[in-house]
Amino acid sequence: MKNKTMINVIVSVLLLSFNVMVNAKDVNGLTCLGKQNSLNKQIEYAKKIKNQAQLKGLEKALDEVTAFCNNDNLKEKYQEKVKAKLENLHEKQESLHQARLKSDAEKIAQQEKKVTKAEKELKQAQQQLNSFYQALESERR
Repeated sequence: MKNKTMINVIVSVLLLSFNVMVNAKDVNGLTCLGKQNSLNKQIEYAKKIKNQAQLKGLEKALDEVTAFCNNDNLKEKYQEKVKAKLENLHEKQESLHQARLKSDAEKIAQQEKKVTKAEKELKQAQQQLNSFYQALESERR
């Protein structure tokens, strides 16, 4: 009987962890209000499954978001991320250019992969910034 109880507890914790990971990627969690809403949903779920440890942590996180979150700071964070990814892409493109000047096929192939990866990361950062702006706009309506 104890084994079944332990298995149920483990399964509940794993499900909650999965739920938290899914909600963390939720577009609505990009703004302060979105973060609060996401945390409130997670708090309700933690209450539902009676997970006191998770509930305590989520409530603390909600208090911190409520007290310290600022959309202007979030916007700056997302903009800085785009800027950093763009700078990284430029560095990778310069390395690719240097490899091409040396006609080093192996280096060219390596650098092309790095450029592709940097382009993907930049696109993701830009999409996150755009999603932030959209979420912010929808909150203002």
